[in-house]
Amino acid sequence: MIYRIIIILLVSLAGYLSYSSINYAYVKFAVHNVKPEYTQGNPDAKLTIVEFLDYSCGKCHDTDPALKTILKNEKDVLFIPRPIFSQTIEGNLAGHFAYAAGRQGKFIEAHNALIETYRPLNDVLIDQIIEELDLDKEQIIEDMKDQKITRQLKKNYSYNRALGSPTIPTFFINNRILWIINIGQVPTATEFQKVIQEAKDSAL
Repeated sequence: MIYRIIIILLVSLAGYLSYSSINYAYVKFAVHNVKPEYTQGNPDAKLTIVEFLDYSCGKCHDTDPALKTILKNEKDVLFIPRPIFSQTIEGNLAGHFAYAAGRQGKFIEAHNALIETYRPLNDVLIDQIIEELDLDKEQIIEDMKDQKITRQLKKNYSYNRALGSPTIPTFFINNRILWIINIGQVPTATEFQKVIQEAKDSAL
């Protein structure tokens, strides 16, 4: 009897590990599978940086200048920002706004506007960004209510966890963890460049 139980447990464990492996492989594919208008950089780049972030996260804002320097100087990188479902009202409002702007072809522009300011997203800031990006305000407000966007934010949150990260911002470069920010540890452009170069060398 005991042997039968052990066999059942081993079979169950093997099935779980197989499922986990398949699920992990799917997530690695899915995080890169986005429309071009939701990315920035060279679509044919050998390196892809995926950032999971929350617009209400201070460290996400603190890290952005170094990331911007890399994206400006590095020609062979594709950048994919993935805002997650937030624990804050402001973070979720901003995430919905970014994806709603994406439906008007301005996701990256909205992302940059949101990540470059520390101001919580409110009606005044929404109106300001809408005007700067020449967006259709009525359509933005309507799209921000769409549950498809909510599901996308929740999916991004799940992807981040499935890839092994317990926090944000998290960067994945060619499916490798590029950086997990801990309290007080914000990478410089030089540190970013070092990790990117290591990834390039390993891809040769």
